[in-house]
Amino acid sequence: MEQKAISLLSIAKYANKELLLAGWLRNISPYQTVFLEHYKKKRKYLRIKTIVTKSFYAIIFGILPILTLATYLQFHESLMQGFFSVDNILFVGSLFFGLYFILQFFNFLLMGLLESSMVMSGTLFEWLRTLPISKEKINRLAYLTIFRSFDIPIIVVFLGFPIVMFIGTGWNFLIFLICLGIST
Repeated sequence: MEQKAISLLSIAKYANKELLLAGWLRNISPYQTVFLEHYKKKRKYLRIKTIVTKSFYAIIFGILPILTLATYLQFHESLMQGFFSVDNILFVGSLFFGLYFILQFFNFLLMGLLESSMVMSGTLFEWLRTLPISKEKINRLAYLTIFRSFDIPIIVVFLGFPIVMFIGTGWNFLIFLICLGIST
C-alpha cells in the first residue's frame, strides 16, 4: 500500500473550513445550534457561503479601481482643456490616488482582521500539532490558510487596478505596466 504525502495547501483547506466555522459561530452565538443543524443537513451550505463571502470581497475590491479611473479621466480632461494649472491637477490627482490605496489597505485590514487574528493566535492549529508536521511547515500553513481565505480578493486587488486603468486609458500598455508595478 502506497502512502501519499498530503500537501500543505490541502491541509490549509481544512484549516480554512475550521476558521470559517469558528468565525461564523462567534458571530451568530444565539443561533449556533440552528446553524450547526443546518450545516449538518446541507454540507454544501458552507461551500456556498464561502464562495459568496469571497465574491463579496472581490466585488468591493473590484469597484474601488473605478475611483482611480475617474481621477485619471478627470486629470486628462482638465489638462486638455486647460482649466486648471498642472500643480492643482497633480495635487488633486495624487490625493485621490492616495485615497484609493488607503481604502484598499483599510478594506484588507478590516476584512482580514478576524481571520488573521484567529490564525496568528495559534488556537486554530492546536489539532495540527498532533500531526507529524514541523513547526516551520505549520507557520507556512498559517500563511496558506490566510491566502485560501482571501485568494479571489487578492487576485482582484492585484489585477483590478491595472486592468481598469488599461481599459480606461484607451488600451495604453505603458500605463498598464506602471499600474501593474504599483499593484505588485
